[in-house]
Amino acid sequence: MCNDLSYSIIPNPASGEIQIKGLKNSDYLLINDMLGEILMKFDAPANNKINIQSLTHGFYILQVFNAGNRVASLKLIRN
Repeated sequence: MCNDLSYSIIPNPASGEIQIKGLKNSDYLLINDMLGEILMKFDAPANNKINIQSLTHGFYILQVFNAGNRVASLKLIRN
């Protein structure tokens, strides 16, 4: 796992919509709970925004995979 890739989540914590800075069109995303279960999986949205209202309050891991299959893991807090 590589954490040197330049991605960030704004705002964090969040309750509705988040924006992920640094995404490219070829990236894809996973949102996992703290047990590692995949809750959401999708290609990078064109506007870099994701609606997280369906997630319950808590802590999550957002993984970003790029074209070279390098991964960045970011903490996401849903409040």
